[in-house]
Amino acid sequence: MSVLKKLIPTAWHYPLSNLKRKFTGYKKFSQFGEDLVLLKLFKEKNNGIYVDVGAHHPYRYSNTYLLHKKGWRGVNIDPNPHTIELFEKARPNDQNICCGVGMPATLTYFQFSDPAVNTFVAAQAQKWKEKAFLTFLGTRDVSVRPLSELIRGPIDLLTIDVEGMDLEVLQSYGWKQYPTVIIVEGDESTEFLTQKGYKLYAQRGVSNIFSHT
Repeated sequence: MSVLKKLIPTAWHYPLSNLKRKFTGYKKFSQFGEDLVLLKLFKEKNNGIYVDVGAHHPYRYSNTYLLHKKGWRGVNIDPNPHTIELFEKARPNDQNICCGVGMPATLTYFQFSDPAVNTFVAAQAQKWKEKAFLTFLGTRDVSVRPLSELIRGPIDLLTIDVEGMDLEVLQSYGWKQYPTVIIVEGDESTEFLTQKGYKLYAQRGVSNIFSHT
């Protein structure tokens, strides 16, 4: 695939990946197989509630789509209006919210030809700008809201993929309820979650899957 990316114009990478998924299908939809771990963890639960922060796409790289097909419903949050439009079409029974998540602010949102790497973190954006297979599309100002303002009831799964702000999202939650399972990227949130009573259940790629003890 890396060879093909060099031959194909960068603007085509994202739509072609969606086309491939449409015609070939996948047993998993998450990037590293996180959704298969979730099916095992929640094998007896057919009607759970998920919250997907940095939801990106209803199918592509989705940690929640297999659960959605199983009967789960929930909340999908992303700062990209196009992403929310896709969720409204594919998951009309979910709540789909267009905003950033973290401490209340208006932040600069860096956008790329593959929206999976869009980010509020300037250092992350600079890293992606240096990749030949990506095109930087520019920035815009986006409203950021705390997770505690967006989620009020109990949830079973909280999955976070926000390109460098996972810990800030967790800190904005309020913690009146404790999700059964939390997925974050990297190790920055490990100490925080351990103090909240979570244990690392599995690692898939850059994702750490925690369960509450």
